Amino acid sequence: MNITLKKLALTVFASAALVPFAVADLEKYLPSGETLALAKIENVAALEKYGNTNPLAVEMKTKLIAPIFAAAAKDASDQEAQDFAKAMKKLETLTAAFPGEVVIALLDAGVKAKKPVCGALIADCAEGVDLEKITEIYKEGYPGTLKDIKIKIGKSEIPAKKAKDEAFAVVDGKFILAEKTANLRQIAKAIKSGRKINASAVVYEIMRKRMGNADIWFCANGALIAKKIYAAAGEYDKKLAEEMKEDPSKAMFSVMTTPIVKAFAPESIDAIWWSVSYTENGAVSEGAISWNENKGLVSLLTDSIKDGFEKPTLFPPSENLVSIGASSFSVGAFVNRLMGIAREASPLFGIVDMQLMNLKATENVDVPAILTALGNGSFTYSLSANEPESTVWVQTVSDKAPVAVALEKIAETLAPKVAFTKTESTADTPEIYTFSGDFDQDGAVDAASAVFLGDKLCLGSKETVDQIISQYKKGKDAPSAWDNAKIKAGEALLPPGGSGLSYLHLGKMISGIVDYAQETAAMLEDSDELYDASADVFSELKIEEGDFDYSVISKTYLKDKELSAKTVIYKN
Repeated sequence: MNITLKKLALTVFASAALVPFAVADLEKYLPSGETLALAKIENVAALEKYGNTNPLAVEMKTKLIAPIFAAAAKDASDQEAQDFAKAMKKLETLTAAFPGEVVIALLDAGVKAKKPVCGALIADCAEGVDLEKITEIYKEGYPGTLKDIKIKIGKSEIPAKKAKDEAFAVVDGKFILAEKTANLRQIAKAIKSGRKINASAVVYEIMRKRMGNADIWFCANGALIAKKIYAAAGEYDKKLAEEMKEDPSKAMFSVMTTPIVKAFAPESIDAIWWSVSYTENGAVSEGAISWNENKGLVSLLTDSIKDGFEKPTLFPPSENLVSIGASSFSVGAFVNRLMGIAREASPLFGIVDMQLMNLKATENVDVPAILTALGNGSFTYSLSANEPESTVWVQTVSDKAPVAVALEKIAETLAPKVAFTKTESTADTPEIYTFSGDFDQDGAVDAASAVFLGDKLCLGSKETVDQIISQYKKGKDAPSAWDNAKIKAGEALLPPGGSGLSYLHLGKMISGIVDYAQETAAMLEDSDELYDASADVFSELKIEEGDFDYSVISKTYLKDKELSAKTVIYKN
């Protein structure tokens, strides 16, 4: 591991484990029984500093963002240019006014509200920033009449401003903006008293500890969101029932939503959260979904993912490697469970079962058998970011027979536009299915191949699949793409184990996307003003070899009642 990676590992994981979380905790002033979700920036000034000093952020700004804005400015009218300049100026003003912690939340608006949720924001104010200064900022972006109002807290009153859809105030150096005046009063009261509004929701306290010293984070309270979903479904069904009373014929074509919601069991999800921490040269992010019972939505995950995964040596090493992935995910198990949930939700799904039975009887395509055969193990390998068709997908297959029949039936369906050939297997060469045709409808004939190698089905461009066949013949001890030094260095930064791993070379991915965008824009240039403008913008981008020389590596972990993912962006 080089010195940069050592620094990264130490500064991120060691500090996250040993350093106490920042004292900043504005979310404690939110109404816990009503806060559905919140997003938070721990320190705006630190985030701005990161954008100006972190090598990756600076490279993003100079190589991508600045050229795009410069090209867009050339094509902008004088008025558009002025509007953009004003927007940038306002962003600077807001950053200066609120340099500390910022929390944005979605709150339960109540059953009588026209909208199911409402927003609220709390931010630390810079020294000297008061209600009048914020009012000036507000008027610049939202012209209209602002009314002076008073927020009563006990025997005292706090001055505030109210627009048509929201109200705001400054309380003890904290700016509060809320769509409902009642929420503004709640938050202001909590700040003045220095106490939480109610006992803080346990889910947010747990997530705060889990996310350590994250710079940005998001968290959603599953239990409260489930209540909103059920309430919305009940309201919809109530209206639908009234409509069916007036017009009984509607009952034939109407579907009640409550049974569907119950089948997916949103109440089984406790929380969904995500965070990111910036490092000296890159960033680290983590996210998770946790649950209390294995049913509904949760069962979609637990039935299709298992702990532990393999890294097959099918993929040959290459200097052109853009991305590679390995996962214990089972496409078949996921779809089978989804179909099971659908059956629980509505008897109408019986029609689909009848169609599947008919397909087996008439075409000998056994969809349930195919899905069962697609076992735990999905893998990807890509040597080109601007040619999506060059990506190879590999799937573990426990039973070749039903899948092979499906491939041949697909060929029959696509004929005569797509030519299909099947080579017979020999002692040295496996059976290969080849599909040839003008897939992009550009006049060029392309070829895609499918081949079974052991218990793996490989699908992709003929050229890349041929490379994988050659690799397969070398045996399990052959050098593999997984031996890539960059991948190994990234894995060393992540905890062991897991249920999946993915690697991406950021520079090659960005370069490929820019090349593809430039080629597409050039082809469509002069077709209309939109493509003319996009061609001008992308023509300004000059991504050279060696730019964005960063790797992105992610791992997923299935443990107890949680599926989590950890990602690291690091300098090569």
